[in-house]
Amino acid sequence: MPTEEQKYEEALTRLSSRVGENRDGKRRLSKMFASSSGSERRAYERKEDRFPVELELASGERCVAHVTNLSQRGLRLEIADEEPGIREGDTVKVFLTSPFLEAQAVRVIRDFTVLACKKQASDVLQLRLQSVEGDAEAEAESPGLNPHEFVLTPELEDFFLQLQAQLKLQLPQRDSKVVVFTAADWGCGASTISWWYAVSLARKSSKRVLFIDANVLAKARGADAGPAGFVDLLLGKATMEDTVFRLSVGAPDLLNVGRVNQETSGEIGLSDVNTTFNLLREHYDYVIVDASPAVASSATMLWAQCADGCMLVLASGETQRDLAQSAVVRLRHAGAKVLGAVLNRVKL
Repeated sequence: MPTEEQKYEEALTRLSSRVGENRDGKRRLSKMFASSSGSERRAYERKEDRFPVELELASGERCVAHVTNLSQRGLRLEIADEEPGIREGDTVKVFLTSPFLEAQAVRVIRDFTVLACKKQASDVLQLRLQSVEGDAEAEAESPGLNPHEFVLTPELEDFFLQLQAQLKLQLPQRDSKVVVFTAADWGCGASTISWWYAVSLARKSSKRVLFIDANVLAKARGADAGPAGFVDLLLGKATMEDTVFRLSVGAPDLLNVGRVNQETSGEIGLSDVNTTFNLLREHYDYVIVDASPAVASSATMLWAQCADGCMLVLASGETQRDLAQSAVVRLRHAGAKVLGAVLNRVKL
């Protein structure tokens, strides 16, 4: 019987593996990492940002902190409005989730030593942490933290803020929004874009966010073994408690695709999807659904028809115009509300 940690890693690994369909994914991320200044004089480059993370204290209790900057070997954090009982010399666990599916490890749990602990006038506790030396297991899995793998670039942050504003304008009456991200064809980067957006929402808006891997076509190519997930929830074979994984603070909850076979799409009805989406709306402010290409999957039509809207991801210079038009026509014919398109891989 797999542990909860193994289930998390399996779900994230499967999601990350689909980025391999995006031929430029790793190259683009490597270029992004390499774009930082080469004149940095620190022993380890430090990136500034602000996003929430979860800490597990020596006592076993957990609390929320905000990263203010990070390097390969350490973090600086702030904790507000509470007395967590942290002292210099303590060892704490930090739960980090990368917004990049191409990252070496999307979810990282590392031990850090508290080097400094200083109370500020505004009841904010500032911490300086350093990776625990000699953590051989952690070093083998993730040799140091690449700060670029945990920080969204300003350009991406601006894009997702604009996208969030667009969704608010087009869906003003919805307190909870279910949005499907699909593509005109395989390899356009819909999984990557939708995950980035879900993490951005969870980090910056303090909203309850769920990311659903609803790509049943990709999973149907394999066996139906594995942990229960979205499909099992749709068919009433599992509950939310059985299927939804909580990754960490500052990250979306994750609902894996579940147990899928070649006949799965035919077993799911419109009422199943409506009932499930309504259930999820009661628990989340945003539900982001990563779906198979619109022209390839009848299941995607069900998700889009029952969602509040859908975004179509296109690959610049690769997606054929007639294929994109066919995807839009098919979505609208199914009764879906097409909110707009995301043009991925634009060469600037």
